[in-house]
Amino acid sequence: MSAVDGQLTPTLAIYLKKNSDYQSSGDDFMSKYTKIQIVGYSPIKEFYSPDYSVPNDKQSNTDLRTTLLWQPYILTNKENKKTTITFYNNDVTTKLKVVIEGMNEEGKLIHLEKIIE
Repeated sequence: MSAVDGQLTPTLAIYLKKNSDYQSSGDDFMSKYTKIQIVGYSPIKEFYSPDYSVPNDKQSNTDLRTTLLWQPYILTNKENKKTTITFYNNDVTTKLKVVIEGMNEEGKLIHLEKIIE
């Protein structure tokens, strides 16, 4: 990570050889190359999920979201196997595709999909 304007930003550095592998000094080596920013990785962003229980003028637009809920941390264990998840549907969906991905206590990956009508 590198600091830009006081915030940490993702950084990618690719080294093919060590500086000592070149005949010239490290300063000469680094001066031959420029730094570039590669677009494609973004810092964590908060997923937008409207709360229709609170009146708001901005909510008068039609809700056309394709992803209704993104909740990356739902924790369960042997004693607490069930959990309740609450979310608001959009204005056009009549069937829901639920995708659950995670990892069990042994580290095995889990992928479940179900259509709810």
